[in-house]
Amino acid sequence: MVISAVEIFLVVIVIFGVFGVARGVRATALTTGAIFFAIAVMLLSGALIVVSLQKLGVALTGLDTQDIFLAVLFVLIVAMAAYALGRLVDVPRKGGTRKDKLQGGAIGLLNGFLITAMIDHYITDAVQVGSPGSLSVGVPGIAFSHPAPNTWSVSFIANSLMLAPGATNADLWSKLPYALLLLLLFIAIVFVGTLYGRLNRGRGRG
Repeated sequence: MVISAVEIFLVVIVIFGVFGVARGVRATALTTGAIFFAIAVMLLSGALIVVSLQKLGVALTGLDTQDIFLAVLFVLIVAMAAYALGRLVDVPRKGGTRKDKLQGGAIGLLNGFLITAMIDHYITDAVQVGSPGSLSVGVPGIAFSHPAPNTWSVSFIANSLMLAPGATNADLWSKLPYALLLLLLFIAIVFVGTLYGRLNRGRGRG
């Protein structure tokens, strides 16, 4: 079975959008901050981290191994930064109004895109270096059989899952700047709308 990496990434993006709706815009925005922090760390210090670990004797020799390591490290940094921000900043953990949920869903989709774009960048390089065109993964499965009326047989089988990189026109990394611009535009619209609403409420009270 062959699964395109882009198909998996689209599912991940949708999941982030659903979580954004459930958590609301404020809690989802904390994840956005964690993602920006992780992107900055990886782009500025990713190569330095690999070189430092190599000097310590960690086996990060091949480019494909390094890329996979950086992809995993990026996810870990996002998780740790999001946890730290969640402990420092007290925000509601669930969406309140419909507007809050919709805004959280929109930012959640953008968060998912930013994360998958970074992973796509590293994983695609690893696939092209390690196994040009695709990456084969062994997935264990269970087979059931019924050879006789009162007999059932259960056995483990090995299934082959082929992970193929996306086409060139579906490269998420190349569209990362557009996603960042869209995110900044969305934040600006939310900020202006919030400020306008507060000014109107202030005038109404006066």
